[in-house]
Amino acid sequence: MLGEIKAGFYGGNAHRQNEILLNRMLAKPAVRILSPTRETAEQYARQFVQLKRAGTPIPDNDLWIAALTLEHALTLITRGQTLPVHPTTVAWLGFGLGPLRRHSW
Repeated sequence: MLGEIKAGFYGGNAHRQNEILLNRMLAKPAVRILSPTRETAEQYARQFVQLKRAGTPIPDNDLWIAALTLEHALTLITRGQTLPVHPTTVAWLGFGLGPLRRHSW
């Protein structure tokens, strides 16, 4: 979420430099910001209930990211997370979330 990235900038020591880098990235033609839709809300709700029933809820912002990723059939790129693959799902932050694809770097 862009808000989480910017919050990190405000809490860090390189706010101005990070804003410059972010603005350069966002200006690239291949980069677009996804906004939640009704389908995103459906994905969120399904995954929220699934995780709650399993006793494995995840933070709201992480669930919104997962919902957008699922809606648009994207690959989630994470930093520093160990995400084991299950037979029919990819675990995301340690919790099974449907056919979510991820790549750690």
